Amino acid sequence: MKILGDASFASLNQMFANIAIWSYRHKWQVMLMCCVAFGACGYLAQKVRMDNSFEAFFDESDPTYSAYNVFRDNFGSDEIIYIMFDASDSTHGVFNEQIISKIDRLGKAIDAGVPFVKKVRSITNAELMVADGDDLDIRKISDKLPLDQAQLLKFADLFRNKPLYVNNLFDREQKLGVMVVEMSRSSTDPIDQIRLDPEDGDGLENLYPQVSAAALTQILSDPEFVDIPFYLSGDVPINATYNRILDKESTSLGAICMTIIVLLLLIFFRGRVIGAVGPIVVVGLAVMVTVAFMSLMDWPIDMMFGLAPTLLITIGVADAVHIISEFLTQLRKHESREMALRDTLYVVGTPCLLTSITTAIGFLSMSMAPVKTISHLAIYISLGVLAAFFLSITLLTFFLSFIRPAKQSAGRRERPGYLSRMLNRCSQFTLNNPGICMMAFSVTVIVAGVGLKNLKVDSNYLLDFDKSVKVRKDTEHIDNTMGGMSAYAYLFDTAKEGGIKNPKFLAELDRVQSQVLGHQPLVRKATSIVDLIKDINQSFHNDDPAYYRIPESADLISQYLLVYELSGGEDLYTYVTRDFSQAVLQIRTQLTDTSELAKFEAQMQEYLNANPLYLSERSNTGMGALYLKLMTYISDSQILGFSIALTVITLLFAIIFSSVKMGLISMIPNIAPIMVVGGLMGWTGTYLDYSKLLIAPVALGIAVDDTIHMMTRFKLEFERVGDYRKAFVITFNEAGRALVITSVTLACGWSAMLMSTMEVTFWFSVLLSSTIALALLADLFVTPLLIIWAQPFGPEKEKLDGASA
Repeated sequence: MKILGDASFASLNQMFANIAIWSYRHKWQVMLMCCVAFGACGYLAQKVRMDNSFEAFFDESDPTYSAYNVFRDNFGSDEIIYIMFDASDSTHGVFNEQIISKIDRLGKAIDAGVPFVKKVRSITNAELMVADGDDLDIRKISDKLPLDQAQLLKFADLFRNKPLYVNNLFDREQKLGVMVVEMSRSSTDPIDQIRLDPEDGDGLENLYPQVSAAALTQILSDPEFVDIPFYLSGDVPINATYNRILDKESTSLGAICMTIIVLLLLIFFRGRVIGAVGPIVVVGLAVMVTVAFMSLMDWPIDMMFGLAPTLLITIGVADAVHIISEFLTQLRKHESREMALRDTLYVVGTPCLLTSITTAIGFLSMSMAPVKTISHLAIYISLGVLAAFFLSITLLTFFLSFIRPAKQSAGRRERPGYLSRMLNRCSQFTLNNPGICMMAFSVTVIVAGVGLKNLKVDSNYLLDFDKSVKVRKDTEHIDNTMGGMSAYAYLFDTAKEGGIKNPKFLAELDRVQSQVLGHQPLVRKATSIVDLIKDINQSFHNDDPAYYRIPESADLISQYLLVYELSGGEDLYTYVTRDFSQAVLQIRTQLTDTSELAKFEAQMQEYLNANPLYLSERSNTGMGALYLKLMTYISDSQILGFSIALTVITLLFAIIFSSVKMGLISMIPNIAPIMVVGGLMGWTGTYLDYSKLLIAPVALGIAVDDTIHMMTRFKLEFERVGDYRKAFVITFNEAGRALVITSVTLACGWSAMLMSTMEVTFWFSVLLSSTIALALLADLFVTPLLIIWAQPFGPEKEKLDGASA
């Protein structure tokens, strides 16, 4: 197979040598063009907005998300602020006179002072229905204030008999109370709808949900309310906390990471500032190009974008280090910087191009993922990778052109450094102990394979936060003591105006709701129009619990709902559409792993298959349904994307090295790091969720990059010396040096991310660093042995000469 043969390699090498000469001779033009391009990119980058909501994962055309939007159009935004207050130390608990007074004032303060609030629900404004003949009196504590303690206890007695509110707005012991703040906006609404001050720009602190969370925090800090323990959760506090941490840590931890990388590069390149600053400049500008592209595509900065700088640093620093390391080597051979640059790109230009192409392909394979943020990330990271390569062979050469050759004493040879001595010892160990190297490699892969069987695709949004983060602690406390924090919903469509008033339909809905409530402790609460109708029916029968049931007459049900509306009831359309054709069953579950929700849904589907609905069609919606669909997408896209990337990269290796055998052999050290990282996740019980979806393509990209540099240099040296073992030693000491510098620098740099208050960032750092280390070990101790064994570059000179003789 001779698709890309020696002549093609030579042509590419010469092309990059010519680029180096042109860039050196026109370095100021290169700098000017780069400045103009980056000025334009900087202008575009300022127009990008941030969207870290969960819904940002879905494209608007996605069927599940479309169904969710229909649900939201009919029933409003389902984003909430969930406030639990603890009245355990107060006499009479949540119905204590002082507690009620403060909660009423707090509710009014939130309604007036928190932006984008639609309604505040608590025991002070909950509808308490009392029948008076044919009339219905809807009472609210807030309408009767001030009340003395005796009057409040009468309200407490009435509320105890209302299942709609027990374990919803207060617990059975009436020690814990809840305020549910319903929002009028969602994080995915257009930017002009979530901006607080139209004149104050699109900064994070001027947008929903940050403005809402900040206003609520300020209200709760008022001395009037500080004596009541409050616990905050819900979409607004969680999303706002996520946004703030991401915004803060992307700057602070990013700066620490960059500082570590710069210091290590200074050490490795013996104090040469260009060697340390050059790669960082290349990466920084590549990120700017990426953001500018996002602006042109009108894509927001979402939760996945936080990985972009990390990924581009991984790729950009690698190419830059190979170029700088080779340049310093060539500079010792040439007194001319132009010739040193020429020979540098002649040697490493082609492998840098090939690594960029294969890495871009690896990421592009994920662009078919139905998860919007991941699809976008795959595309703009691929562009960023190519931008980093272009900058490395142009702008980086501008910086290198100012480095002067080091002065050496006459007649004195430069003593090899520690890294060179270490690489030489490692090369000798590999050549003298191939069995030990391959045995260690095989055992590691086998152990990883066992762990890989335990790898689980799952997610728990709350676990993205470190245990020390307040919103996680509050949410876990609420989840364990009061009610579920995850929203799940069933939408029942009767396809008939007024269809939900049919008592037979209500009976079907009631039995489904009862079945749902049977899934304890996962399901904490389930509410629907059934609860409201039962409550009205009980109220018209002197609050007799025996009448907490659905009336048998459709006319009576219609009358009840009409009387309820005429009496000022406000909750009806929380449960049904205006034409009474659709009803929603709101389910509150524990904020747990999505696999638990999947089991629940499977059991419910099994129940409905055995006990079908006859008067409506059920569909899943709400945030819980989106989570389940997301996990399905992750599982499917991971398998599909990785399979495509692996196949395409294998073919590219076969083409690049003109050998199918070489393409297959090259995949052995490239698949191994992925298996080991997956096995590590399996052994430690770390889930493969949305944030770790890119571990496999990143691992493949890193491993392939190292392999390409190792193999292309091996091929070049073999063509010079004609001996595989000699070529290996030279390659190990030349290309191996850049591989070690890159790997050590990046792995240490990512250690800064271990300080993150986001568990997702912590684990990504651990897994990425492990991948870098494993890829290095595989390409230093396994790839050369495979090449020596397979001899893909042809026979050695001695054997060839012997055959000729």
